[in-house]
Amino acid sequence: MSSTKGKKIIVIVTLKLTYCLVITLLMLPVGLAQSAEGLSLNASVLIGYDDNVLRRSIASSDRAIKFLPEVKLKSLYGKHQFYFGYNGGFTSYSDNSSLNYDDHNLSLGALFDHSRQFNSEFQLTYQDKIEQPGTTNAYSTLVTNEFNQFSNKNALARFFYGSRKSIGQFVLAVDVDDREYSNNQQEFRNVERKRLIGTMFYNLGLKTRVLFEARVAAFDYTPELQIADQSNHENTYFAGVEWQVTAKTSGIFKIGYQSKDFEKQQFSDVTGLSYILNMDWSPYSYTQINVGARRETKESAELGVGGFLDTSYSIMASHEMSAKTEVFASYFSSKEDITSFLGRTDRRAKINMGIAYRLNSWLIMQLDYRHQKRDSDIELLKFSSNAVELSFSSTFK
Repeated sequence: MSSTKGKKIIVIVTLKLTYCLVITLLMLPVGLAQSAEGLSLNASVLIGYDDNVLRRSIASSDRAIKFLPEVKLKSLYGKHQFYFGYNGGFTSYSDNSSLNYDDHNLSLGALFDHSRQFNSEFQLTYQDKIEQPGTTNAYSTLVTNEFNQFSNKNALARFFYGSRKSIGQFVLAVDVDDREYSNNQQEFRNVERKRLIGTMFYNLGLKTRVLFEARVAAFDYTPELQIADQSNHENTYFAGVEWQVTAKTSGIFKIGYQSKDFEKQQFSDVTGLSYILNMDWSPYSYTQINVGARRETKESAELGVGGFLDTSYSIMASHEMSAKTEVFASYFSSKEDITSFLGRTDRRAKINMGIAYRLNSWLIMQLDYRHQKRDSDIELLKFSSNAVELSFSSTFK
C-alpha cells in the first residue's frame, strides 16, 4: 500500500469514527447518558483482505478497514422490559473507494408481562445497509461502482397465551416488512411483506413440546414495469417438536408443506416440502455445536424470475481451549432450484474458521478465514472467494 493511499484511508476512517460517535451520543436519552445502568457501548475495528470483492467469475481483490459500533440499552419498569439497540458499520476500501459504504441498524422494543397467562412483545426496526454481492440468485456483474443499497422497515407484534411450562401455549405473531432499493436499477424489487403466524404448543413433559404452526404471507411489489410484478401469496403449515431434554441438548424441528402463488401467470408457482431444524448440543461445558437445516421458498433478485426453493444445511462448532482462547469453525451448503425460462440449479458452499484471544477483561482479538463458492449451470454465475480478517472488539457489559 502506498503512503498516499494509507493516509487517505486514515483520514476517511477518522471522519467516519467522529461521525459515528456523534450519532451515538445523539441517540442516547438525556436521562440515561449519565448512567451506565442497563447501557452498554461496544465497538470493533476490522482489517481485512478479500480476493474477490464483487463475487464475480473474474475476481478483483481489495483491502478494507471497518469500524462497527454497538449500543444496547435495557430498562425494567415493574415486570415489563424495554430495549433499544443500534449496530453500525463503516467500511472503507483501499483500491476502489466507490465501494465504501455505511450500515445502520436501529431497533426499539418492549416485553409486557400482563399476567401469568398473557404476555406481549412489540418491536420496531430500521435498517439502512448494503446487500452483500453473491448472496442472492442475481448476477453479481450488475454491481458496477457500488453495492446494492436498501432501507428496510419492520414492525412486529407477538402475543403469548400460556407459558413454556403450561400444558398448552398459543403464540400469535403479526409483522409488516417494507424494503426499498435506491440504486443499481433494483427498484423492481421494492416489496412490502405482510405476515401472520399462529403457533400452538402442547407440553409432553420432560421439557418437550409438540407444535402446530400456520403462516400466511402476502408480498406486494411496486415495480415501475408491470411485467416485473412478482406479487404473490405464501402459505406454510408445520408440525414439529421443541425440546430441551438436558442441559446438553436443545432444539426445534418443524416439517410441513409450503406454497407460493404468483398473481402474474408468467411466474411459476412454487410448492412442496418445507422444514426447519435448529439444534444445539454441548457435549462439554467448553464445547458448543449447532446443526441447522432449512427448505424454504425465497424471493428472486432477478428481473423476470419468480421465487425459488432453497435447501440448506449448516454446522457450527466452537471450543474453548483455555480461559482466554477459543477456536471456531462452520460449514454451510445450499442448493437453489430456480425455475425460469432458462431453468438452473445453483449450489453454494461456505467455510469459516478462526481463533479468538482475550487480551484482557474487555478486549478480544480475533482472526477469521472465510471461503465462499457458487457453482451454477450458467458459467457467468460461478465464483469463488477467500477472505482474511483481523479484528479487535470490546466486550463491555
